[in-house]
Amino acid sequence: MNTVKLYCRRRYMKGLHYFLNVITLSLFQFLMEKPKFRRVFLFKRATEEEFTYVQIKCRKTKKTSFCKVTTENITVDGRQFEAKTFSFNKARFYLNPKNIFEPIEIKFKLIGIPHNQILDIAKMGLNCSDLPIIESTYKLNSLQIKVLKTHQILKKEVFSFVYYFQIFSIIIWCLDDYYWFCLLLIVMTTISLHFVVSETKDQMRKIREKLIKTDSIKVFRMNEGVLRQENCDTSHIFPGDLVALTQGMVVPADIILVKGSCLVNEAALSGESRLISKAPINNDSEEFSEYEMGHILFAGSKVEDVLENPIVLGYVWRTGFNTLNGKMIKSVLIPTQEKAQIEKDLSWFLLIMIIMGVIGATGYLICELAIVKNPIKLSKVILRALELITNLVPAFLPLCLSQSNYYGMRRMEKHKIVCTDHKQLNIAGSIKSVFFDKTGTITNKNLSLKFCVECDSQDQIREFEAESTQECSSMSQRLLAACHTLCNFIRLEWRCD
Repeated sequence: MNTVKLYCRRRYMKGLHYFLNVITLSLFQFLMEKPKFRRVFLFKRATEEEFTYVQIKCRKTKKTSFCKVTTENITVDGRQFEAKTFSFNKARFYLNPKNIFEPIEIKFKLIGIPHNQILDIAKMGLNCSDLPIIESTYKLNSLQIKVLKTHQILKKEVFSFVYYFQIFSIIIWCLDDYYWFCLLLIVMTTISLHFVVSETKDQMRKIREKLIKTDSIKVFRMNEGVLRQENCDTSHIFPGDLVALTQGMVVPADIILVKGSCLVNEAALSGESRLISKAPINNDSEEFSEYEMGHILFAGSKVEDVLENPIVLGYVWRTGFNTLNGKMIKSVLIPTQEKAQIEKDLSWFLLIMIIMGVIGATGYLICELAIVKNPIKLSKVILRALELITNLVPAFLPLCLSQSNYYGMRRMEKHKIVCTDHKQLNIAGSIKSVFFDKTGTITNKNLSLKFCVECDSQDQIREFEAESTQECSSMSQRLLAACHTLCNFIRLEWRCD
């Protein structure tokens, strides 16, 4: 991450932003999408004493974001101090007290520390008196997802190019006594938005229920100079805790084994169904590395069996979104925000129609005022010209778009697919094929052969049922014999696991 810039918000500019979008037929929104203009309009540079926001430019997406800053007591590398902290893409940072423009990610550093030193630290566990400041530093061990409130979802839905134009159209039609038509449009749009908002909140709740799962775990902590065992929720374990691992439990964090061995199922992470053996780190001077997969239990994996020593102890390394599982989920929750092609095409379509409407309205004004010289009022002429602009775009266009997305979400829900951003449905709908690296990724360890398809030298496709695979070419038979989880080929008959 690059150095940050200090800012504070301009007062009342947010409301002015919405107002200008309406009166300019949402043309002002094109300017607001430019990061430089948005920064100048909503924020102003601040001193080190009064700043409340920091500007960050993400190296990966090359996009600029503004994050709110809070003051908290934290502990980093054994030092306790007060620091300015902020969150960005589910990660927490603090500003270096010596150089406030330098952001540093809050991490529990173990990489590079010798194994024997880690074992000595792990035996002590965390001190109960340090838990408040440790919780303030690393927060709870949970994949917290906030369910957006109604007004937040409405803000994302309504304050868009299409709805800005619709609001402007309703105002113009009301001025020309089209009350009943405007009322019908408002009622139907409100009902449509209600369905979209309720469905979005329901989908987000389902994701939250799947991710936020707490269980009881045994933790060893130092209390009044004595290492004591206590039970606590998995959400209340922190980096540096010494925990006991039992058979059948789902690993709640990235944990380094310090005592005992176990067999772990990492199918939830890698898709591989085979059990992986994990052993404790050696008591030597070799420096710890994040690539020591044989000693690390990753969050989301399951302890299938405990080997040899019935007591298996682990040292908590990473929690929450800092874990390997958390990073995978974060990539889903915070994808690269790119506009779908249909949204870009729609914006250009509306912009072209508005330009055509402005040209037509200008011609109408010239005809009425200069050529025809009708005695009609000037206000009436201007109103008719504005109506000409609004009539070029269908009034129920936003309603049709939102309803199509709503029914798309409902159809996906029937197939147990959860979607939090219905605007991405257009991208998902263009996918024709999905490929996996091998069958074990999606079929666990049980595979049965149903049929096979081969293409001969004349590009003719032939399909064979499982009982008639002996009719396949010799090359196809060799390929099937080497297929994942197919074991024996005896007398041209298949035997499967």
